[in-house]
Amino acid sequence: FLPETRLITDFDLPLFPPLRLLSQTDFGLPPSLQPKLRPATKFIPKTELLTLLQGIIAAGNPKELTGIRFDGSKFPMEVTVSEAKTSQGYFYTAHMRDITHRKQAQANLRESEERFRRLSGATFEGIVVHERGHIVDVNTALADLFAWEISELIGGDILEIIEPEYRDLVWA
Repeated sequence: FLPETRLITDFDLPLFPPLRLLSQTDFGLPPSLQPKLRPATKFIPKTELLTLLQGIIAAGNPKELTGIRFDGSKFPMEVTVSEAKTSQGYFYTAHMRDITHRKQAQANLRESEERFRRLSGATFEGIVVHERGHIVDVNTALADLFAWEISELIGGDILEIIEPEYRDLVWA
C-alpha cells in the first residue's frame, strides 16, 4: 500500500540542499532550512518504489545505491529502510546518507595499500608491519631471511623473530 499522496516528510539537509522551500510552519524550521515536500512517486514510479523498499528490507540493511541530486549529478548513498504495518497499510521509512567521502577514503586506502605492496615486493630488504607487536604484514624478503612462510609470520608476535638479548634494544 503506497498512496499517491505519499510525501517525503523527513530530509537530510546536506543530501538535499538545493530543494525549494515552504512556509515557516512546516517542520518548525526557519525558511532557510525547510524542504519542498514532493510525492515520492515523482522520483520513482509507485510500483518500483514499493519493490525497491521491500527489496532493501529483504536484502538486509543498509544497502548502497546511486542517488541523483537536484542538479542531476550522481553520488553513492547508503539507504536503510524500516517497515511498519498500520491500520491503513504499510508505512516505510528510508534513511539516506551520502557516502561520497567514505567511498573516496576507501579508494585512497586501497591505492595506498597497493603502492605499499608493490614497494615492499620490489625491495631486497626485509619489511615487517606490526600493530603493538602483532605482525600484520611482511614482504617476501623478510620471510626468506628468516626461512619462514609469510602465513607463519602474519599474526605472530614480532618478538619471536628477535633474539632475546636484542628485544629491549628493538623496543627502546
